[in-house]
Parts: sequence; C-alpha cells; structure tokens
Amino acid sequence: MGSTNEMTEKLSRSGTDADLQPQTSIGLLQLYSTCNSHYKKLISAIIFSCFRGAEVALWVILSKFLFTAFGNLSLCLGAYSFGAILLSVISHGCLTEQVIDSLKVRALKSVLRQGGCYFDDPDTSCSRLVYRITSDTQKIRPALDLRLHQVVNNGFCSLVQLVLALVYSWEVALAGAAYYLILYLLIACVSKRLQQEATNKMMNDKTGHNGIEIIENTRTIQMLAKEEYFLDMYIRHIRDTLKIEKKMCFLEALIFTLTQSSMHIVNGVVFLVGVYLIADKGAVVDNVYMSAVMMSVLCWSVFFISISYSDILYAVPSAQSLIDIIEERPTIDENKDDGLMKNVEGSIETQQLSFAYPLTPHKNILRDFVIHAEPGQSIGICGPSGCGKSTILWLIQRFYEPDCGTITIDEVNLHRFQLSFLRDQMGLVTQEPVLFSGTIAENILMGTSEANIDDVVEACRVAHAKKFIERFPEGYETECGEKGIRLSGGQRQRIAIARALIRKPKILLLDEATSALDATSERSVQKALNQASRGRTTITVAHKLATLVHADRIYFINNGRILESGTHQELMEMNGQYANMARKQNLHIVKEKK
Repeated sequence: MGSTNEMTEKLSRSGTDADLQPQTSIGLLQLYSTCNSHYKKLISAIIFSCFRGAEVALWVILSKFLFTAFGNLSLCLGAYSFGAILLSVISHGCLTEQVIDSLKVRALKSVLRQGGCYFDDPDTSCSRLVYRITSDTQKIRPALDLRLHQVVNNGFCSLVQLVLALVYSWEVALAGAAYYLILYLLIACVSKRLQQEATNKMMNDKTGHNGIEIIENTRTIQMLAKEEYFLDMYIRHIRDTLKIEKKMCFLEALIFTLTQSSMHIVNGVVFLVGVYLIADKGAVVDNVYMSAVMMSVLCWSVFFISISYSDILYAVPSAQSLIDIIEERPTIDENKDDGLMKNVEGSIETQQLSFAYPLTPHKNILRDFVIHAEPGQSIGICGPSGCGKSTILWLIQRFYEPDCGTITIDEVNLHRFQLSFLRDQMGLVTQEPVLFSGTIAENILMGTSEANIDDVVEACRVAHAKKFIERFPEGYETECGEKGIRLSGGQRQRIAIARALIRKPKILLLDEATSALDATSERSVQKALNQASRGRTTITVAHKLATLVHADRIYFINNGRILESGTHQELMEMNGQYANMARKQNLHIVKEKK
C-alpha cells in the first residue's frame, strides 16, 4: 500500500495528464526567491535600473527650472545616463552569473541526495536531468540580465511619464491610460497563452535528452547500422517541437503588432482629446501638448517592456523545472544529525523483507526475503535473471526502502545509522565498474578521504592491480580516460576493487563482478576478490555459480523468494533448482575445495 501511494505521488509530480497543465502559479516572484543570498545584488540592479528610468523626469525638471544655469543640458543628462546604465548593466551581469552558478550547484546537490527511485522515473532520468540542469539554467537568463533591466527601466519610466502627464493635464492622461489599460489586458491574455505554450514546449521537448542519449551511444548505434533510424527519430522530435514553436512565434508576433500599432492609435486618442480640451474647455496649450507628448512617448516604454517581458516569460517554466529539482525531497532520510556512528562488526540480517520498485508497485521483486550473515562470512545469492538478486544489494545500501520487513547490521536497523556513515562501511564492486576522468590514483582515492599513496599501493596489491599499474610509464598517475576507456575491462574491474578496499569496509558487496570479463581477466579478478573477501562480510550476487562454490552459505532465489539455501555441497545433494542450474554450467563435476 505504501509503495502504491508513493507511486501515485510520484506520477502526480512528473508525467500524469494533470502535470501537463501549465504551472503558471509560480510567477516571477518565486523565480526571484531562488536568488537567496543575492538579494542585495538584485535590489541594487533594480535601483540602478530605476535611476535609468528616471531620466525623463530629470529632463523635464532640468529643462523647466535649470536650463538657464546649464547651457548644455544634454551633456549633463548624458553623464547621468552613462553612470546609471553602467552600474545597472554591471549589477545585472554579476547577478545573472552568480544566480545561475548557484542554481546549478543547488540542483546538482539535490540530485546527489536522491534515492534510487528518483532516477527510475523517465522524467528524472540521467540524460533528462543533464539537459534540464544545463539548459534550464541558461533559459532563466532573460529574467536576470539586461532584459530585466529593460522591464524595470521602462516600467519606472512609464510610471514617471504617467505622473507627469497627470500633472500637466489629467484629462489627456486618463484618456491615454484608458487605452493602455485595454492594451495591457490584451497583452496579458496573449502573454498567458505564450507562457502556456512555453511550458508545453519544455515538457514535451525531447530533443535535448534524446540527443544526449544518441551521442552517448554512438558506437552501439554505428555497430547496429541504425544511424538513419536514430536520425529520423531526432528529426521527428524536432518537428513535434516545431509545431509548438510556430504557435509561440505567432503569439510573439501578435504582441509585437499590438505594441507597434498602438503608437499611432494612442497618438490619435490623446491628441483628439487635447484638441477638444483646447477648443471647448479653454485648456492651456502647453500643458495639453506636454501631457499628450508624455502619453505618446510612454508607448515606446510599453513596446520595450513587451519585447523583454516575452523573453522573461520563457524563463518561468525553466525556473519551475529547476525549482522542482532543488526542492525535491529525498525518499531516503539521511539521518545526518542524530544517526548512529558506532563501530560495525559486519553481521547482516533481513527479516520478512518485501519490496517492489515504485514505478511497478504491483510487481513484488522480493517476497518474505530472509538471509543472515555473521561477521566475516561469505554469502552467495544466485538465481535466474530478473529474480531480484541485485535488488537486495541496493536495499542494504539504502538506495531504496523496503515495503515490508527490516534490514539490520549488527542487530541495528539501517534507519538508525547516519546514511553516509553506513555506506562508508561498505565496498561495492559491480558488473560494469565506473571510473572517472583522472588518474588511477585519483580514482582509487575517491573511495576515501583518509588515505595516502601508500594505502593506494597496498589496496592495489590486494586487488592484484599493482603489477599492471606499475608497468605503465606513468604508473599510478596514468590517465584512465572518460569512464576508464583507456583501460581494459579486467584492469577497470581490479581498480574498482582497489577503490572499494581502500575504504577498509566491513562489508563487501559484489554484484556480478566477473560476468562481463574474458576467462583470463576473470581468473585474475576472482583471485583479487577472494583475497579482498578475507576478514570481511561478503555478499556476492552472481549468475556464474563457480564464483559461489566456496561461500559459507548460498541462497537460491526465484521470483523474489528464497527456495533453497546451504553450502554448495548441500545444495548439490538436495538435487533441486540450484543443482539443476549447476549442471547446466558443468559444475556438477566440481568438488568443493577448502
């Protein structure tokens, strides 16, 4: 029931029809709330933009009262404008870069705190997250850079012009204001529709993460000779996005047309009212003219606001996307403040464990799963593909929470441990080891923050990696390349073992660690694993039963349930499913050796 609720909540966040409704409620205020520690810069930028917008008021005041004192009014206003614009541009530029960098860091920090189910969701897959963080942070620029300056500057300028127009002739000002109110309502309706389309584009644009996926798997695509297939797929995504972009272009053109044509319409309105006031009401010509000019010039401010504001509207969906990532609450409680950090001996026990992945709550991967390992014991888990073997390792590391039952280490529930401390007690070696760009030493040292080069050498010796590393011209400073591409599969695997060992873990988790290797590499890696397992509680998940022959206890599972358990010899004597699987792998002739 708990997993079903979690699934419902997750789908309501990302991927249901309800989510496709444009989320316009965010507004620009929520976007600017992400500035956090940059409020001073934001306020400074807005103030300097307002100074720039006050230029019209200064022009009127100086020309009316101080013209006789200053022979060159333009020079004074030029100096004022230069200072206001320079300060405003610098403030907006610094604000933009610092906020974008801050959002990137906060988004990545949030992603690093998420549990396994977060990345299982298609909307938060790795390629999708890369695209959202890199692309959306750039798309929010209009809401912070010179386009914000244009909106604030011209908005303040419009306010000043309206006040001056009211001072000179309130009748002309109100006539112009009435027209601008109608224009504002029209632009607001079109802008709302434009924001909806922008949101729709962001949610349905698959070109970004699809492109990342294609580039990352170029070799596989070339091997399959499917270049044209994936190119056509990418073109289809572009065409789907193009339909939305055409609607957005039409709406942008409509806003542009409304503001451009309004220049002539507002001139007609205010000057007609002005003529009426002069002819029938005896109004002062200078006052009427100045008020009409102010309302006419105000149209330029509205025009520049509409152009920049359209760009800012595009930033709102991207800001919402980033805020969703930043504010995503991890499903796994880190228990950082009051979690236990006691010495771990390494005993592991599961009690009546049941689990289903959040995206498939109806399909139980584990059912009433019970295993026990004493400190230093070697436990093997085997079974057919898809039976849930690897899932137990993810649960032990708390990437997921079980739906029912408990997992304990040294008779302490995993929830009571501080999460980072818990994982520090474990070393994991997977079927496809992940190495990062950098040297061999740097990759191994990623396993701990409390080691030196001597520890690296010792870990490599135990992992049977020392000899081949020292044969490299640069030794431990040899570059691994992206994803360890400069090393062979067996070399990558042994470096991954060394990285796990340098942590000095009490628990070693091996997930099909030799299944992807050739026979020669497999023998070398298996020797390293055997030596690494000594004195540690080891849980080995394997399809190749030869790697489990010497385990203290082997659990054979199928459909998430433990069907048989015992040593290799005991399971062979049972003549059950394990023995049948062993015969298929020609293990029935293997005699147990101690």
